[in-house]
Amino acid sequence: QSNGLPSAGMMSSTAATNPFRDWTKVGLPYCTQDLHIGGGVTTTFTNVAPPFTVHRYGALNVRAAMRYVRDLIWAEMQASDPEGYRANKPIVVFSGSSAGGYGAAYNYHWMLDDLGWVNTTAVPDAALGMDNGTFGVIALGTIVQPATFPGWNVAPFMPPYCSSADCAEIFGNLGIATAPRLLGTPYQQILHVSNQVDTVQVNTTLFPSTAAFVNTARASYCSLQGTPGLHSFLRGASTPIHGQVLNSNWDTGAIDGVLMRDWVGNAMTNPTATTDLSEEGTLVGPLIHPRAVDE
Repeated sequence: QSNGLPSAGMMSSTAATNPFRDWTKVGLPYCTQDLHIGGGVTTTFTNVAPPFTVHRYGALNVRAAMRYVRDLIWAEMQASDPEGYRANKPIVVFSGSSAGGYGAAYNYHWMLDDLGWVNTTAVPDAALGMDNGTFGVIALGTIVQPATFPGWNVAPFMPPYCSSADCAEIFGNLGIATAPRLLGTPYQQILHVSNQVDTVQVNTTLFPSTAAFVNTARASYCSLQGTPGLHSFLRGASTPIHGQVLNSNWDTGAIDGVLMRDWVGNAMTNPTATTDLSEEGTLVGPLIHPRAVDE
């Protein structure tokens, strides 16, 4: 509650260079201890001193908050627009960084289908949520089965068309399952933004090395490339970067001379012309060969 509203990067309402300064912007904050997808479970940890309790109500909170926002907009439009409120009128960018990006990806289907904001684009930032091949985000996927660890009662809140454990993989299975229902309007897109060298993502999704993470990101990109409604802006900066849309990277990060803010902005003002941008940078040689690194 002590965190103020984000006011930099994509969420700025004053920067003349920000294409979204006067748009409807929904940004999820960093973390609710459940990636904004907990279904109402309280966990008490007794193996530490002192014991503590975590309430995993992320999905319930996101959706309650969005219904509240919807009602405020409804009242405003009812008072100022002769046609009153229509769910297809708001054009919305729905984003978050890191855990907030996970929340944007996991709740995007609800924004479109349940809230009815059909002109919404999702921009998960630094939230690729990829399978490391052993234990990680796919293990996190067991959250759809309340009887197993970590048991966050997520099943009722996952997309009805993607509710198995492997749907926890955002830059992969979840995107593939979601794609057929995108582009009902031109704004129905998922725009993945990430730097390929991101030690926070490496650590939080339990990849054995940065090299393994980069390889997986590139393999996932190749498998998703060309899928309608899914697009990527994957920088190749060799210095680790975690999160870009809410800081100075929004204005300075570029691929082939195209600034991130302009790429995302153009994707929403002219959705049908969106193209992927993925940078090789200096990520060649041993860095992207985990076997060579291990040896």
